[in-house]
Amino acid sequence: SRETCQCSTSPSPGVRSTGSADEEILALPPLAPDVPPAGSGERSLLMAHVGGKSTGGHLYPAIAIADRISELLRNRMKLEIIFVGTTRGLEYRIKETLPYPLHVINIRGIARRFSVQNLLVPFNVIGSLWKANRLLKQFSPRLVVGTGGYVSWPVLRAASGRGIATALQEQNS
Repeated sequence: SRETCQCSTSPSPGVRSTGSADEEILALPPLAPDVPPAGSGERSLLMAHVGGKSTGGHLYPAIAIADRISELLRNRMKLEIIFVGTTRGLEYRIKETLPYPLHVINIRGIARRFSVQNLLVPFNVIGSLWKANRLLKQFSPRLVVGTGGYVSWPVLRAASGRGIATALQEQNS
């Protein structure tokens, strides 16, 4: 049996659905005729957000989700999938072999001990939100999927603020 997802295909905050993931994706409304195409001329876009150190625990679920969405929608619409990660994650080290293009945002967590790096966190957060908004403006996604990692927050937050549908998959919850 299929797992159910707690995701919202509506830009309305707090709206949740417990349908299957396939039903959620297929329920996305078609683009209106006056909606401009995404950055590369495609008619629709999904951004998957990845991050993490070296195990691939956020990356491989993101690839699986992107592959499944591609499979479900391949005959319904053109689809462009973009990954967003950091330069410290596994996704950056294997970017040449990733099946989807990778864009980088500079974000990190707070160190558990006193560190000068922690003093830079507010600037890091502001910069990551700015970069996330730039990417969202550039690609005009219909759906943003977060799969965990620090990089998910600024992009999901920026997407939510712009009224873009968001979904969060976190296998560690």
